[in-house]
Amino acid sequence: CMDIRAIKFHSAHTVPPSLTEDVIKGFDIDSASPVGSGAMSRLCLMEAGGDKFVVKALPAPGSSRMSRSELRLFLIREAELLSTLNHPNIVRTYADWRLGEDPMYVMKFLGLDLSRMLPRFGWDDAAIKFGQALYVVREVAKALAYLHAREIVQADVKSANVLLEHRFEREGLPRAVLCDFALSHYIDAGLSIAKSGIVYGTPGYMMRDDLRGEPRTKKSDVFGVGCMLHECLRHGERYDYKSGSDAVRDLDSGALQNRIASDLDIPASARGFLERLMWPSDICDGVTLLAGIDEAFPWIRNATTCKDLLKHHS
Repeated sequence: CMDIRAIKFHSAHTVPPSLTEDVIKGFDIDSASPVGSGAMSRLCLMEAGGDKFVVKALPAPGSSRMSRSELRLFLIREAELLSTLNHPNIVRTYADWRLGEDPMYVMKFLGLDLSRMLPRFGWDDAAIKFGQALYVVREVAKALAYLHAREIVQADVKSANVLLEHRFEREGLPRAVLCDFALSHYIDAGLSIAKSGIVYGTPGYMMRDDLRGEPRTKKSDVFGVGCMLHECLRHGERYDYKSGSDAVRDLDSGALQNRIASDLDIPASARGFLERLMWPSDICDGVTLLAGIDEAFPWIRNATTCKDLLKHHS
């Protein structure tokens, strides 16, 4: 018999009627279909009454550099934080519980993450590639504005942590949702995510100070958005680093900045905007990011279909 206990439903969102305590008690993580995995967690599908959900749990034993106690703390803190957030561009969580000593939580099921959809960006028209990328970035900016106003740093903004409700279609635009808050924290909490020489995160989306183990800041999130926008504009091409030191070297030498400045595939207006996101500028948090997008690209606010995005090339 599975030792499922301490079930707590989250009040920030309306829990679907199909997601009951009996459904949670009957959920077997080991036989569930996997939908994703990472260094700190695994994701599995839960189905009930025709509805689909995703359960986030600890990774399989021995598959992470972190101890089980550390992993438990990160997942408990993530579930607690998400249970207090209510924003259309932040993933909805419905409940958390324990299986023995291991925490789990359940969230709304959404489509593919942005990183898996990037090769489809653009199709035959460069304008829709740019418009789609900017649309997604603005959706993420709305989530960050909400978080930063509450002094919360997401700390792991990247394309794999952005979910889209459906693929882009000419009839409508999908809602983009920010997920994976494992490294997120309140700024005044002083959370250190560098321990024993290990810095957690994805080097290709991290600022120099982040890579050196400094506490993440609101600008860290903005920098991640800049890297994500650059990735979108490059048809999903990203600069993968084997280590954080390789990324630091690229940043210190100015190589990344030079690539962006000389990249003719990036519209001129987007190139200047990218530099404002990825280096010191007036855009330093989610609020100024959203305002900066609306000022530089005012047409994006009124876009409701992909046809609207086709009207603007830069």
